[in-house]
Amino acid sequence: APSSFSNQKSIAFDGTNDYVVFGNVTWGYGTLSLWFKTDEEESIPLSIGSGQFVYLANKIYVNWPKHGPSGYLTYNYREYDDGAWHHLLCTFDASASKMYYDGSLVETDTVGTSSTTAALWFGQYGGGGLYFEGNLDEISWWDDTTLDAEAVTALYNGGAPIDLSSDSGNYDNSSDLTHWWRMGDGDGDGHTGGYHAADSIIDQEGSNNGQMSGMGPEDFEAEVPTA
Repeated sequence: APSSFSNQKSIAFDGTNDYVVFGNVTWGYGTLSLWFKTDEEESIPLSIGSGQFVYLANKIYVNWPKHGPSGYLTYNYREYDDGAWHHLLCTFDASASKMYYDGSLVETDTVGTSSTTAALWFGQYGGGGLYFEGNLDEISWWDDTTLDAEAVTALYNGGAPIDLSSDSGNYDNSSDLTHWWRMGDGDGDGHTGGYHAADSIIDQEGSNNGQMSGMGPEDFEAEVPTA
C-alpha cells in the first residue's frame, strides 16, 4: 500500500441500538468490500432496504437481487465470530456472483444479479433489528466493476487494508471506486477525522454521507485490521 496511507480508526457498534443510515443507493452489478470484527453469532453488519444484506448466522449469507429465483451467496464457515478482523468481498455481474473471504474465493453463484434502490444501513437490518455488535472498517463499493481474484488478493493484503484511491500492484481499479466509508479515518469534505458534527460518516469517494444514531465520537476506536 502507498506509504502515505494510514488506517487508525474503525467504528464500534453496541448490538443494541447503534446504526448509521445513508440516503438511497442503487446497487446491482459491482463489487462490495468490508472489514468486520465480531464475537456475536447473529447480526447484520450492512443492508440496503430490507432486500439486500450481509447476514451472519452460523454461516455468512449475502443476499442481492437476482435475475430469476432469489437466493443467497452462502459461506458455511462458523468461525467468523472469533473476535478477529475479517475481510468480506463480493462481486456481482450479469452471469455470476462471487464471495471472497480473507482474500480467498469461497463461493460462486451462476445466477446473475439485478439491481434495487433503497436506503443503505450499517449496523442493522433495514427493516429493523438484528443489530450488529462489533467493529466495521473500510466499507467500499465499485459500481458496475467486478474486481478479479488478483485485485482481491491485493485488497486483502495479508489482513491490512490498502489505499483504495490509488492503484497498487494487482489492484488497478481505483478509478472505478464509487463509495468509500473509512469509518473514522481520512478528511472528508474538510472535516478532520472522517466525520463531522460528531454524528456523521463521510463518503470519501462519493457524496453519500451517513447519519449516526445512538453513537458519537467515542465509538470511533483505535482498533483496525493489521497484517
